[in-house]
Amino acid sequence: LEKNPPKTRPLISYELKALTTKHLAGKCDGKA
Repeated sequence: LEKNPPKTRPLISYELKALTTKHLAGKCDGKA
């Protein structure tokens, strides 16, 4: 795992997207 400023930004974005997707999936599961 390389700790680089330029790599940290996209990593955070990816994690945020994954979190949002998981949250949405959880909401769908709860509704279904």
